[in-house]
Amino acid sequence: MQETLDVLLHELSWIDFSSVSWPIDDLEKKRKETSDKLDHWCRTCDKFQDRPQLLDRQLSQLVTELAVRTKSGLETLQLYFKSFGTSNAKQEDLSLFCSPFIALYHLSKVRGFKCIAKLLPSQVDDFVTVLQLWKIFKEIWNFENFPWQVPYVLFLWQSKLSLLPFSIYDFDQFTEVSDESILIEDIINFAKQMLSVSSKIQYSAAYFLAKILTRQDTQSHLIVYLEDFLKLWEHCDTIDMSEISQIGNLRTIAWILEFGTRKSFDGTTERLLTTYFKIMNATTNIVIRHLCVQNIQRLALLFLPKKGASWLHKKRYIKIHDGASEAITENASQNTSSNDAIDEQIGSILATIMEALLQLLNDKHTVTRYSVAKGIGRICMRLPQNFSNQVLEMLISLVETDIGKHYGYLWHGVCLTIAECARRGIFGEEYLEVIVKFVSRALRYDFARGSLHTGSQVRDAACYVCWAFARSYDYCIPLMFLKVLVTSVVCVACTDRELNCRRAAAAALQELVGRTNHVSQGICLITTADYFSLSDLSESYLKILPTVASLDDEWYRVPLTDELINRKIGHWDPAIRQLASKSLAMVITKNSKFTWKSLQSTMEQIFIYMFSDEPAIRHGSLLSIYQLLHSIEDEAKLKSIMHSYYGQMVQFIQEQIDSTSLDYIQIATCQLLGCLFERKLFCEPQFIKKVIDTLQCENNDVQDAAAEAFGSICSYLRMERGNNESVDDVEQCIVDVVVGMISSIRSERTTKRRGFLKALGYVPFRILDYNVIGTDESLRMAILAEFLKFGKKPTKLDIPGTLEEDSDQVVELKIACIQSATHFVIHILKSADANDVYSCAELEHVLQLLLGGMDDYTTGSRGDIGSWARITSMKCFSQLITSMNNQTKHKVEDLIKYGIDRLLRNCFERIDKTRLIAAETLRTLYNILEPYYLLKFELDTLQDVFHKFEPSLFLDYNRLFQSGILILKRNDSFGLPVLHGFLAAFGNNGSQNKEASKATECYLKDVVNDSPHIITLLLKNLLLVLTNDIETCRNLIPIIRMLTLILETITKFDSEMETVLKDLFVSLIQRTKASKDINLLLAFIEMLVEALVCKNTIGHVASQRLMLYLLHPYAKVRQFVSDRLQIQLLTHEDHFVRTLGEDNYQQAIEILEQVGWDKNSPTMLKEERNRLCTAFGLDPPLRQCLRNKETLHESSSP
Repeated sequence: MQETLDVLLHELSWIDFSSVSWPIDDLEKKRKETSDKLDHWCRTCDKFQDRPQLLDRQLSQLVTELAVRTKSGLETLQLYFKSFGTSNAKQEDLSLFCSPFIALYHLSKVRGFKCIAKLLPSQVDDFVTVLQLWKIFKEIWNFENFPWQVPYVLFLWQSKLSLLPFSIYDFDQFTEVSDESILIEDIINFAKQMLSVSSKIQYSAAYFLAKILTRQDTQSHLIVYLEDFLKLWEHCDTIDMSEISQIGNLRTIAWILEFGTRKSFDGTTERLLTTYFKIMNATTNIVIRHLCVQNIQRLALLFLPKKGASWLHKKRYIKIHDGASEAITENASQNTSSNDAIDEQIGSILATIMEALLQLLNDKHTVTRYSVAKGIGRICMRLPQNFSNQVLEMLISLVETDIGKHYGYLWHGVCLTIAECARRGIFGEEYLEVIVKFVSRALRYDFARGSLHTGSQVRDAACYVCWAFARSYDYCIPLMFLKVLVTSVVCVACTDRELNCRRAAAAALQELVGRTNHVSQGICLITTADYFSLSDLSESYLKILPTVASLDDEWYRVPLTDELINRKIGHWDPAIRQLASKSLAMVITKNSKFTWKSLQSTMEQIFIYMFSDEPAIRHGSLLSIYQLLHSIEDEAKLKSIMHSYYGQMVQFIQEQIDSTSLDYIQIATCQLLGCLFERKLFCEPQFIKKVIDTLQCENNDVQDAAAEAFGSICSYLRMERGNNESVDDVEQCIVDVVVGMISSIRSERTTKRRGFLKALGYVPFRILDYNVIGTDESLRMAILAEFLKFGKKPTKLDIPGTLEEDSDQVVELKIACIQSATHFVIHILKSADANDVYSCAELEHVLQLLLGGMDDYTTGSRGDIGSWARITSMKCFSQLITSMNNQTKHKVEDLIKYGIDRLLRNCFERIDKTRLIAAETLRTLYNILEPYYLLKFELDTLQDVFHKFEPSLFLDYNRLFQSGILILKRNDSFGLPVLHGFLAAFGNNGSQNKEASKATECYLKDVVNDSPHIITLLLKNLLLVLTNDIETCRNLIPIIRMLTLILETITKFDSEMETVLKDLFVSLIQRTKASKDINLLLAFIEMLVEALVCKNTIGHVASQRLMLYLLHPYAKVRQFVSDRLQIQLLTHEDHFVRTLGEDNYQQAIEILEQVGWDKNSPTMLKEERNRLCTAFGLDPPLRQCLRNKETLHESSSP
């Protein structure tokens, strides 16, 4: 940092004009050098923005040297204007000569203008200099683009005139700067004008006026200025003055009140107060209201001592014990009376001001409330103690109301005021009880108002109060109050919804622990719940809160449990209710000493909340019971607890699972019902049908919850039935339900079908041998058949009933089938024995379903919605392979290989999430396959190329495609899927296409000479992809783009390459001849133009096809062919001169340049096209490409 400071000093040399004579040699060069160095100097200053105090070491020297250079700069500028005139002056030249002022402004921006003003030279000779500078400035400042930094710095420097110990007018005459002694008046008048400017000049002008007008010899100017301001508001409630002017005047008066004395405002105090109240009633401008509040509080401070009162409770050290304390006040004067008298008139003014400030605590602007809070604190610390106590009583009376009756503005303002008063030692111990009670309520202030919520500001300010009390009173806080504060702040730190509130609570905890030294497990507390650990809400609830609760039962566990039960599980935010229920179960069940008794009381409270009228409370109670039942491991205790509430539970679930309930309540009810069946606490068959009814809900999340509940109900059945064991009611109900779902799937609407398919994945193995009613088909085969039918893209012929036309719904149905089929087969693999002849066939069918899902590229209204199916299929593929044993993996090894190919293809997809999941699945397969598998050796290659499937590799296109090139060069079995991935990249736009083209071009250049057979293999693979993709056109444009790149890179083709290229061209011509896709046609034309330079039949075929496109119905296509042909002819001039001849080449260029291919008539275009064919040595094409229209330019592409 010292080196940076030295650079700032060293680079001041370029702005010294004292030795420069006019005219300046090479002004242009000097201007450019100065501009560059000034920019560099300002950037160097900006390095100190975060810690500007580091500049203080050499700030005085910097300011002094820059101030010296200002005079030479303005003098040179004066000569410049005399030489060129103001009309010919340039903005760049003005910046050159005013660079010292610009540098000084930049320093003031970094360090603050008040600090710079104090360091400006203030000797008598310096005052002469600044007045001379003002005279020069007055002559030239009217120029339109004059740098505003010049008057800004001059005002700051002229504010030092307030330090003159003699009359400023005598000084004006003595310096002989002006023939008339009115220069000071000119400066003052100019500063008044600048108060209406919105730039930074307003700040320095207001500061200068405040400094000058508060001198004894300029009191007449101050009286005039105040009278002019007050007369504007004297007889009206609004004025025509602009808001900028009002801000400038209010800012000036605020500084006058800071620098002036009470005597200056004799007779105007009440008028000023009335004016401020009028202004605040007439405007909603935040800055104006803030400045009015600032002026009001400074007006009150004029009538009070400059220092704080002697009774302030500062640095008190009190021995902590329950109930009483002994205070020793260091700076209290025992002989000073606490009831100092205040003049009656002054007391009346102060009472009016305090009443207005207390009312402004409810202002809707935060900056206004904060300014009011600081003002009340400053005033109270200078009042006699009895008057200060009256203010505190009025403040406390504002908050002794019900928490829900007032909007958050008042609570926030009161919290800020209490904190500011606490920082200044104003509160005595008699107020602690009331303040602690209020703060504990403010820390829980949280209300939802429609879609909005209020309270985060209040809770943050309440944490500020705790922080201020800890810092100001040290050991003053009695233990009982300290415990209340700590427990309340801990609850905010661990459970608050807002990040800033949790971190503010952490800061308050650090102060309370560090300064009181009586917090139980304080060091462990602040190291566990600190600024960084509380950054994530989920981690705060599920990790930090249980850890803190385990530190001390009395201090932390009981308050946190009460907070979760009474406030958080009924919170208005569903996410908080979810986290609170999980956290409550962790706190209750993880400690054996605390569990049994607390569990009983907790369950009693939650069961009461279950029947609340508030949906949020009912939802939170459902979630809490579900999490508690799920976490309790002792079956005996669980059944004993539930025995008392069984009847209430049955009644409640019957009410809540109704279709008219809210979605999130239905989800929570399904989760609870599933847990009850899973833990063998429920065996009511009627609830199974209730869950099936919930499956028909249109909400996807409700369907997922109902399907999982059905899975939990199915887990009620044991794996095998004994020989003499009869079928119970639950089993028979499940069988009937499954049979009914299969029948409904074949006839019902889409929504019901999707929910039923999700549930079928959880059917227990025990009932799969049952037959569908009226057929010999087993449930096992029927369920699998439905999965396979709906897992592919359905058509109207495949599926009876109403079929969704929305492709989004088709993909969602497919995803449901993929997930359910995977779960179904995994369940069979775990349940069936090794001799089950059906399990392998079912596994193969589902694997083929997953492979099809990895190739789903469906597009819809939301873009590539097929990516949903690809992502789901890759995840399910990983789960399915993981669940297989080694014997099963051997049986489906070929399908696993095909899956790896498709995963590798998805590694080059456009969507980041798809690539990352494909890489994660490949890593999983590499880890679970045994070393002796053939696939393991192939995966070793991929692991080496992809750097152990590092996620960052798949987010970097450059590295990713370079890795793909390595696979293509090795010419192994993964070449084709990698080529598919490259084609997918070529089909996109942007950086992915650019990086893929760059990598492919480098690859082609490397192998064209060394390994031409690889080019042949690449072309064959492209032909294979094109043949297999006959139903869709997804790979058509990517293949054309890759062929274009190959034709650009490779100039010589052997016979085998030429044969494959010819087949590709024939296939592409057939696929594009009837196309109306303008992008496809333009890409194909680009490829044909590149093929013109081929010395084989490919070039001839390309020439013929291009001649046809010159008469295409779309004008854009015709013009594109003409432009690209012309560029190609000019680029490869030597080649075409040799092949066409000089005359034909010139004729072709002339035709392409002169003919308007997008505007002329069909007859003329046909004639010109035939002439061009003759130049190329071609017969005119016989195929008619033109439509039967009079003109072509009216035809446009779709």
